[in-house]
Amino acid sequence: MARKRRRSEAVSAVEPELQEGAAVATAGSGDPPAEAGAPSTVAARQPAPPPPLAGFVLSGLLIGALPFWNGPVFVVALLLVALLFLLYPYRRYVFLMGTIAVIVGLPQIMLWRTGETEMQNYPRLYWGYTVENPTVARVLEYLAFSFGTKWLLIALGAILATWFQRRFLVVSFSLLALALAVQFNIEIYSNHKFIHIWIILVNLVVAYAFVRLWRWSTVGRILVVPLLVSMTLGGIIDLFPIRNDGHFAYKVQGDLLIN
Repeated sequence: MARKRRRSEAVSAVEPELQEGAAVATAGSGDPPAEAGAPSTVAARQPAPPPPLAGFVLSGLLIGALPFWNGPVFVVALLLVALLFLLYPYRRYVFLMGTIAVIVGLPQIMLWRTGETEMQNYPRLYWGYTVENPTVARVLEYLAFSFGTKWLLIALGAILATWFQRRFLVVSFSLLALALAVQFNIEIYSNHKFIHIWIILVNLVVAYAFVRLWRWSTVGRILVVPLLVSMTLGGIIDLFPIRNDGHFAYKVQGDLLIN
């Protein structure tokens, strides 16, 4: 009994030091500290639970339904799924989503390409989008003029982001490359869909850069104002083609909406 009592007293004397050491280790790891009175043993990290399978199945069905609605957007979705499969975890789930999308969407693509139509010649490689004499320098000039100061914020967001977040930026830039290098139908201007989707994705990085600049210091807040104004003015300029474009009206015999 005396030995057991001495052993119990020794453990009681050492236990506060063990708890303090565990608290220091936890603070260094970024995890929240253990509550007072909690056991001194440090539990092993549990793996993250798998994502719900139903969400991937539904996403695959929605992507597979795209071809009749908008074929180029279906291509964009498959490209993003392929890159997500390569760069992110949960590859089995992403592979399942892509497989479902292909099974549902491929028959629509085959039906779309039947018969003697111009669509038999597309997609095909076509460099430069709408840039005349599309050398690399001219294409870069077009991109710099079109998006202006947004490039500065994209670069800043990429620098401040984690590697996990940078992979998302790499995935988004595949859409810009697709718009500049591939023609999907007789009208090359329809590639603007890819650029618009790319803008939506990279704007997440731009917004992140704005927030980090604003929180940085007073100098950061001063920089945010002209950058935000310049980007807003660039967006307003894009509205003028809508105002200046011509309008056409066609009368269709027997159409109840017109007659």
